[in-house]
Amino acid sequence: MAVLTSWPTEQLFQTQQKRTEVVAAVEADFSKTLESLKVDIGLVEVLESIYVPMAAWIMEHRARHTGPLVVGINGAQGAGKSTLFNLLEVTLALGFG
Repeated sequence: MAVLTSWPTEQLFQTQQKRTEVVAAVEADFSKTLESLKVDIGLVEVLESIYVPMAAWIMEHRARHTGPLVVGINGAQGAGKSTLFNLLEVTLALGFG
């Protein structure tokens, strides 16, 4: 599956090595879930280009600001909002504690 977009490079936080470690941890954990759902989203590519950079951005934002952070997720039915949330949750938990 070709990734159609990626996280802006000027908004990439964490080192490339840290992002690679997070991708490996999340891929190992979440691939079983995708397998059981019979879903193929090109997990590693999507993790590298969207989910891990987004989680790193959230962690950076939390480190710099006090108070709650609200992240809105919008999309049509079947667009992948729940998958985005689930992957983001796993990425934040496994990759960034």
